[in-house]
Amino acid sequence: MVITYLPVLYQLYSRRETHVILMDERSGEPVSAASLICNHSRRNAIHRLDALLAAWEQWSAELLESHVSYPMLSYYRSQHSDQSWLAAMAVIMDTCALRMAGVGGFDQFQAERTLAMSTTALRNISEILRVQPMKCCYNRMTQNTFYELIAQLQQNGLPVGGADVWAGLSEIRDGYEPLLAAMAEYFVIGLLPWLSSC
Repeated sequence: MVITYLPVLYQLYSRRETHVILMDERSGEPVSAASLICNHSRRNAIHRLDALLAAWEQWSAELLESHVSYPMLSYYRSQHSDQSWLAAMAVIMDTCALRMAGVGGFDQFQAERTLAMSTTALRNISEILRVQPMKCCYNRMTQNTFYELIAQLQQNGLPVGGADVWAGLSEIRDGYEPLLAAMAEYFVIGLLPWLSSC
């Protein structure tokens, strides 16, 4: 029975990791929401970011199905020490949050759908593992970091929304970052920053 399960587990693991590897190629090094968006903008391919988010919506649905059915998959690490399914998921969620707050100039509907599916997957997996959202303050983005990020996006010719972007982004982040932080602590994984060199 154990031997029968191994090919199934490896197939699910392999499908998960393929998207993680592609993330590095799409965003460049170091990986962040800012570098992912800027990399597409510099190549006049911001419209292709919508397709990427759609693929990650599908990935999140598959992650939900596979990791709830086989919770042990959550513990399977990437083959490369600088990669992680949870960290890659955080970058996608951050990218969606930026767009929903009015930043980036790509399809808001797709960003909403991808973030919703990612959050659902994260919540269901955390329930299986009995991981609770962090109640203490956790903040990967200070207001100074936010202003630096906005400046980077503007340098790459991207719209950055109005004066209420910071408030909107903070509200969206509150919906997933406490759970994301708790999962990262549980798996002893460092989350990627919002900002890196574009």
